[in-house]
Amino acid sequence: MQVEMCLLGHVFGVTMQVFRLYQHGQVDFLAYYPEEDNPKNKLPLVAEDDRHYNTVVYSEAHST
Repeated sequence: MQVEMCLLGHVFGVTMQVFRLYQHGQVDFLAYYPEEDNPKNKLPLVAEDDRHYNTVVYSEAHST
């Protein structure tokens, strides 16, 4: 799975920031694909397991 995540990151031009909830309290809780020292464009993902991922979508609040 790590190879596919790295390839997707390169294709989209982002660094995927993966929060693995099932790894809470462990070293692998947070991972970056591809690994970079100072990522500029991050796409946050929440992993339920190594097969299901969700992304966080930000929206602007519109005032009326």
